[in-house]
Amino acid sequence: MKRIIINNQYTYETDLKNIRKGTALLLPTPHWLTDVLGATWVGKVTSLSSNYDGPCSKVIGRAP
Repeated sequence: MKRIIINNQYTYETDLKNIRKGTALLLPTPHWLTDVLGATWVGKVTSLSSNYDGPCSKVIGRAP
């Protein structure tokens, strides 16, 4: 599982292939924001690696 950075701020894990900078991905919304923002949101890949070693959510898939 590889870690990537979304929107220059958030680290997510993914096993998707052929991801590049600028790829739009469907991501889970943090549970405390789902009432306001819904269950998912779309972000763009800004880095293909991350040094963050804490807990991460997993990418759901490519954005439609």
